[in-house]
Amino acid sequence: MKREPIRIMIQGTRVGIGKSLITIGLARLLNRAGYRTQVFKAQAMDNKKYQLSSGGFIPPSMACAAQGTGHTPIYLKPLTNVGPAVDNFSLDQQYEVYVMSKYLGVQGINEYLSY
Repeated sequence: MKREPIRIMIQGTRVGIGKSLITIGLARLLNRAGYRTQVFKAQAMDNKKYQLSSGGFIPPSMACAAQGTGHTPIYLKPLTNVGPAVDNFSLDQQYEVYVMSKYLGVQGINEYLSY
């Protein structure tokens, strides 16, 4: 009989308080203890992005998570499902939107919020 995987969710209400760092550290610790781990981040508001060999983009924290938790190096096996949305924002309220590592274009604040 196949066991149901254990799921853990790390939550926080602010940006930049270390949710990704705690999550990656916990996943790495569990990975070293013999558990298979996978980190998922639904959306990242970040001006930086990590380019995959396939040409797509994922959040830098997810690139770090994939490498830090013992998965195949990210440049060899693109993991677009671990960070489906990356939003690059600028001071003029324009957003570059990437979903499932594909570039969707630049959107203004109203268009972005209604998406």
